[in-house]
Amino acid sequence: MLSVAYRTGDGVAQDWGEMMRWARLAAEGGSADAQNTLGYGILTGLAGHPPDVVEACAWLMLAVERAPPGELRERARVNVTNAMAQLDAAALREAEARAQHWRDRFRR
Repeated sequence: MLSVAYRTGDGVAQDWGEMMRWARLAAEGGSADAQNTLGYGILTGLAGHPPDVVEACAWLMLAVERAPPGELRERARVNVTNAMAQLDAAALREAEARAQHWRDRFRR
């Protein structure tokens, strides 16, 4: 995944903004790994962007659903649990609605 190269500086200059850009492209394409990376980056405010817990939670929900059993799913589960703990009921409904938007797009 190209976002990993930008995160680690493997073969390219380390660049958090580029990491997030490539993670978003892969996440929108359905990659559970990228969805977890993007969600975590949004949750923690990587690349100088303010954290957006609702948006992060939506991507992390998708990562949990789409990841195969194993380490990635467990990492995503921890991340989504942390994100959900920061949301009230209305914000959680909004996160679910955003996740549903992507579920619908992935089914097309």
